[in-house]
Amino acid sequence: MLFAGPRARSRRRPLASQHLPSRRLHTPHIARDESLQTNVGLVAAGLGVSLVPASIRNLRRAGVVYRSLAPPVPHVEMAAAYLREDTSEITQAFLGVLRQSSRR
Repeated sequence: MLFAGPRARSRRRPLASQHLPSRRLHTPHIARDESLQTNVGLVAAGLGVSLVPASIRNLRRAGVVYRSLAPPVPHVEMAAAYLREDTSEITQAFLGVLRQSSRR
């Protein structure tokens, strides 16, 4: 079995390695790829399972089903990417909304 997931940026062990042994299951081979499309492609090819963001549900592949995770769900850190020189009104408004929402 193959467990596909995005490359971890932290030093923490992958979720599969943390939780499968406690269920007396052998830790699978783990492949990581930056491309979520590749991960879903591996699932579609019958090579295993993948942990993906819920937004990937729109990526339809024959035979692949998506299931929501029960709470508590893993936390994913996000960042905004923009050009430092971009002083457009729309960019500044968007960044303002992000700043406000991050204070909550």
